Amino acid sequence: MSSNDQYEWKIIENSWNKKKLGKDETLFTLANGHLGLRGDFDEPEPAFHRGTYINGFFEKEPIVYGEIAYGYAEHHETILNLPDPKQVRLYVNETEFRLDQVQLGFYQRYLDMKHGLLVRELEALLPNGCSIRLKSRRIVSFSRETLGALEYQCTLLKSPENKPVSIRVECPLEALASNRKAEKDPRVGSKFSRHPYRISSLSVDEHSAALSLETHRSGLAVGMVLHYQMVAHNDMKASYKRSDHTIVHNWEGVLIPGGTFTLYKYFSYNMGNAGEQDVLQYQNKQVIQNALAAGYNQLVQEQHEYLKAFWNHADILIDGDPEIQQAIRFNIFHILQSSGRSGKTSIAAKGLTGEGYEGHYFWDTEIYVCPLFTYTKPEIARSLLEYRYAILDKARQRAHTMAEKGALFPWRTIDGEETSAYYPAGTAQYHINADIVYAMEKYCMASGDREFLYNQAAEVAVETARLWLSLGHFGPDGKFRIDCVTGPDEYTALVNNNAYTNLMAKNNLLFACKTLGQLQKDEPNLYKRFCERLAIQHDEPEQWERVAHSMYIPFDAKTGIYPQDDSFMHKEPWPFDTTPRDKYPLLLHFHPLVIYRHQVLKQPDLVLAQFLLSEQFTLAEKIRNYWFYEKLTTGDSSLSHCIQSIMAAEIGDETKAYDYFLKTVRMDLDDVHGNSQDGIHTAAMAGSWLSIIYGFAGFRDRPRQGTDVRYSFNPRLPAQWKRLVVSLQLEDYILKVDVGRHVVQYSLLEKDSETKLAALAVQSKDEHTDLKGQSAGELRGLPIVHRNQLLALYPGDSVTISLKPVLRAVMFDLDGVITDTARLHFKAWKRLTDEQGWSFDEKLNENLKGISRIGSLEIILNYNKVSLTPEKKHLFAERKNSYYNELLVDLGPQDILPGIQELLMELGKKGVKRMIASASKNALRIINQLQLGPIPGPYFEGIVDPDSVTCGKPDPELFLQASERANVDPRDCIGIEDAQAGIDAIKAAGMIAIGVGQGLKHADKTIHDTRELSYSFLEKVFERY
Repeated sequence: MSSNDQYEWKIIENSWNKKKLGKDETLFTLANGHLGLRGDFDEPEPAFHRGTYINGFFEKEPIVYGEIAYGYAEHHETILNLPDPKQVRLYVNETEFRLDQVQLGFYQRYLDMKHGLLVRELEALLPNGCSIRLKSRRIVSFSRETLGALEYQCTLLKSPENKPVSIRVECPLEALASNRKAEKDPRVGSKFSRHPYRISSLSVDEHSAALSLETHRSGLAVGMVLHYQMVAHNDMKASYKRSDHTIVHNWEGVLIPGGTFTLYKYFSYNMGNAGEQDVLQYQNKQVIQNALAAGYNQLVQEQHEYLKAFWNHADILIDGDPEIQQAIRFNIFHILQSSGRSGKTSIAAKGLTGEGYEGHYFWDTEIYVCPLFTYTKPEIARSLLEYRYAILDKARQRAHTMAEKGALFPWRTIDGEETSAYYPAGTAQYHINADIVYAMEKYCMASGDREFLYNQAAEVAVETARLWLSLGHFGPDGKFRIDCVTGPDEYTALVNNNAYTNLMAKNNLLFACKTLGQLQKDEPNLYKRFCERLAIQHDEPEQWERVAHSMYIPFDAKTGIYPQDDSFMHKEPWPFDTTPRDKYPLLLHFHPLVIYRHQVLKQPDLVLAQFLLSEQFTLAEKIRNYWFYEKLTTGDSSLSHCIQSIMAAEIGDETKAYDYFLKTVRMDLDDVHGNSQDGIHTAAMAGSWLSIIYGFAGFRDRPRQGTDVRYSFNPRLPAQWKRLVVSLQLEDYILKVDVGRHVVQYSLLEKDSETKLAALAVQSKDEHTDLKGQSAGELRGLPIVHRNQLLALYPGDSVTISLKPVLRAVMFDLDGVITDTARLHFKAWKRLTDEQGWSFDEKLNENLKGISRIGSLEIILNYNKVSLTPEKKHLFAERKNSYYNELLVDLGPQDILPGIQELLMELGKKGVKRMIASASKNALRIINQLQLGPIPGPYFEGIVDPDSVTCGKPDPELFLQASERANVDPRDCIGIEDAQAGIDAIKAAGMIAIGVGQGLKHADKTIHDTRELSYSFLEKVFERY
């Protein structure tokens, strides 16, 4: 294994630092989705917080409110720290080995992500002059759910005068372990008024211990069995001590220099309901017996085989940045370790690495974590979603408590009960219902799991659809509105018509309708029983569909912005310029009301909706809204950066995309938020996977408009990388996507195929297939879309496509590029302004270039400090247009600018599409008078109607709509403009900009005269940029 390979598969610590204990204990955690062991040292001290956890094992404690109201959450639920099986005290000639009291000659500890081990090796000189070598290997088995094991080996290197030394080993087990106490940070610490569990049984002999615990309120029990094996050159005498709640196993003996002993610990931790302790302990003993029969090395081999199979599909290869390569594997590994597998547990916000957020499950699971497993290990995704189904009855009860129909899932919980004591940023986040359904929809689509779709997913979809109808109402305008909710952004609470919530609710409703329709068609008998069991009325699906299509989505037609909610645009922006960096996160330094009354975001909200429901927004809308909200987003939430990275990649800002990615991919390794000691940030870890897959690989998993092809890719390799390779499970296939600097290769395998990807024949394709009118049902194999190119892959296929942009379309402005009508516009405006006595000259006229008619009028009015009603503005704009039309009468072919007609013909012969992207509403008339029509025709393939555009130049919408109509990726386009607003619009669209005239900033190339334009000239410009 190369040094790079070791680094990229291991988290290595070559020295220990007392100040970093908390963080390191988190990073070096081992877990398997059921059992989690914090990465504290084998020795009890030094330590920050020793932790042992079972996913879903918790205690309740009544929430104490100063004032309480009906429907408030009633109980805290807190994951419990359990008796620690890891501890080993070593005494050499009665001197205790402690890291903080010895001289280290060599030290290394590493988390091995290929083999699933925590390994520590060291050589130490004790104060009494003895030198020892220690090696320990710790494992939490992926194959045996309740099992963990430790190998602890000590060799005496030398002693004073090389005499034999006494050795004593103690393994203490404290039955009543404690959680961390609550601190000023509301995200950390328990709030118990007494110890949260009691000992129900404890037994011990020389080689083992068995312990049963039972909670006071949650009705849960844990059984644990530990077994020890000592292997030494000389016999070690075993004994034990027992008190009311402590067991200490001891081994005493002698070592000569060069002598070694090895202690093996095997332990099984199982959870069930109170009263089931005997069953739990019987199961634990069976697990231990089987482990002893297998032996430690066999457990290590099983771990390696499990992870080998997992990494075969889940690994992401990044060539060019070893630190990022290491980080993404670390993140994926921890997500695997943290995720429940039983269908009765989920993944906590801190995984099984610490007690931050009390071990609660949030919406993070469905929106951030589930996609990783949906496309790499679908059986885990299903288990996480089955957990939501398992708590559906409690969600029904919660909806009833909240005076609603259907089901309302808890914002934060362990067993299904709402535990959020702060309802404005908790219970009010009704969107969790739609988030769960969204994840189920994705899972069912990618896996083809019809059994889950027609049972659990369908039932959850029905009950959540009922909630939305009950929660919202129709307004006087016939639109369906949802009031007094909180979206994903917790810095904006209790608002009407949160856009994210309404959009996701709409998706929820339509999925419920679609699923019932499919069920009725495919399984009519099951459908009948299903409707009877859930008492579904015959008109319910029709109501859901009506509500979905009537859903009110806030939209400001003037700016093209989707307001986050009804009130957001009326608030004062947060004073970022005067807020010191040490006042972030805002939630720890400002009262919620101060935050709520400002335009400020903790994390993306509307922008998240534009990612999740990508097909419902144009690229222009995504660009516009990304930049509007980006400046208002603090990133105080660890969920923030990955979404910003994904959307920055999609809109073409690769620098921003990578900067935000760096903030999430090493969030815990580099302790970016300074709180990794409390546990990992599971959502951010999964978010780094999302950033790569959805951002840099450009994956989208919802049908694009105009086609029912489900999967598409638009890769954007970061400049810092040489290569990116990912694999995704799509239906019955494994799709490998290999993105290089200049090419991308798509390779397809059957899911269970043993064929090696490296042996696939490579086929090169560079044709450009038009998507429109194509149906996935008409295609064989797995249809995917690369940018605007449709591919149908068959198992064994490998298709290589160039990523180098190719000139496929040219976008022409009209005035100043095709013909010069600026003088006519000037005359028309001059006539109007003279009539009204307003100032207007050629200098002011320059500011009108590329601007819409109304926009130009507003510039003139502002210059003259004149205010008009919208009706008056429209009247004057129409009057100017009538004057302009009178001047157009004499326009003809003689007014085509030099070289343009020849250029149009040449482009047509080369197969390059030609589009008109003009703000002029008279563009079609002018083209026809110039005898360059009809459109489509010999000179142009298309023209964009300015009335179909929400925002004019410098907004990129006009040019993006032109590229969409041409079915050409913006990166394969050149735009030609004579106005600054047009150049800015072209660049914002991600196209190459050629400016006609002087003083045009940001143009990639400027020319003095249209005679300079030719196909060869454009091709050279394109190749250069």
